[in-house]
Amino acid sequence: MINDNEPSPTIRMGADPAQEAVDWLVRLTSGEASDQDRAAFAAWHAKPAHAAHYAEIERIWDMAGPALEAPPKVVPLPIVRPRRFAWANRRNLAVAASLALAVSLGFQYEHNWRHDQVAPGSAQKVAELADGSRLVLNPGAAIDVAYKDGVRHVTLARGEVFFDVKHDPAHPFIIDAGAGNVRVLGTAFSVRRDGDDGVVMVERGKVRVQAGDAMVDLVRGQSVTYRPGAEGKVTSVDPDVDLAWSRGRLIFENKPLGEVIEKLDAYYPGRLILVDRQAAQRRVNAVIDLARVDAWLDALHRSQNVAVHRVPGVVTILD
Repeated sequence: MINDNEPSPTIRMGADPAQEAVDWLVRLTSGEASDQDRAAFAAWHAKPAHAAHYAEIERIWDMAGPALEAPPKVVPLPIVRPRRFAWANRRNLAVAASLALAVSLGFQYEHNWRHDQVAPGSAQKVAELADGSRLVLNPGAAIDVAYKDGVRHVTLARGEVFFDVKHDPAHPFIIDAGAGNVRVLGTAFSVRRDGDDGVVMVERGKVRVQAGDAMVDLVRGQSVTYRPGAEGKVTSVDPDVDLAWSRGRLIFENKPLGEVIEKLDAYYPGRLILVDRQAAQRRVNAVIDLARVDAWLDALHRSQNVAVHRVPGVVTILD
């Protein structure tokens, strides 16, 4: 759970202006800097020596930038490459390493550690809440949980989660996910959040979805998409197929191979790349065990006559 009262990182003042510059950059780029922080920084930065140190740290930040980027399913460890700096300037290397570590820890906090449950990388995570409700987090999903005033409350920070909620009429179960919230008593359903937009899909029972003034009740086989201030039209889905991921499977019926590979890539501990456009349009039926993706790729090679090439971290598929 998020602690709104947690103090901001300390600025280590006085001992080392270069370290102060690192601390200020981390604070100002965290998204949590207050007006008081910015005023204090302006006063600190007014000294020419401080401004020079900060300019150097910003230069190192810019040079390290490409090393800090990673695909969403990869938990990055920032690396600053020494070849970018003169070996004689070891102070810069030390400061760069300090900055890279600070950014790495900041990323981990914002993306993972600040949340109660996270499914990092390419793996799903199964979690059981204190009330006995069972959750399956798709790769990249993150939630926070709070029990207060008789209400079971989950905040979906990002991604997709399947909820199998323990029936308890005396304690409502509410999920906040961007612009919408979902209220249930006992049921099984999924919620996916993309920014402030979301999608709810019901496997069992009944849920109520509210976005702004719009409200709709969903039952098994129904889904709705919402965005800030509005809900879309209720549509019919097949939860046995569309929610198979919550049981460790992906099921595709007459889908383009390109769509299959794109969705499967999120669950693979490397990259799956389909490099042939013609093969991408080929329609396939597939039931994929997420614990045996490599076995399915071998079967794809035999059944579809495509080449599957493996190198560490990457699988390419082509005709």
